[in-house]
Amino acid sequence: MSQKNSKINKIKLTDIVELNGRIYYIPDKYIGLDNLSFEHCKLYKFILASVIDVNLEAGKITDITKITKTILNNYCNTAEKIFAYLITGKLNIITLSEIETIIINKIPITLIPKLNPNIVERLE
Repeated sequence: MSQKNSKINKIKLTDIVELNGRIYYIPDKYIGLDNLSFEHCKLYKFILASVIDVNLEAGKITDITKITKTILNNYCNTAEKIFAYLITGKLNIITLSEIETIIINKIPITLIPKLNPNIVERLE
């Protein structure tokens, strides 16, 4: 096989999240993280991978290849809810489900940013 015919795809390390022995590849272009900082993007990807992983463990998904766009959108909505809670420290109107609480408890403290007291005061 010649060098011209072989194509090597490089995957950025920031797009890979490993949980429970599974590797999740979550590229930016599919979840619209253009305006987030690197740290927030990394946290969001970890949350989304955790949502998928918890649903696999719970048996709600039998095979990761069976995830449709609708299911992925639902998982992204759950990830956004958890992400917003972690960034602002507040949760208005809605409450966290049991699965969302499990995901929050699994997030390493190093990924959770320090809360900005000015933002929290403004929300109150």
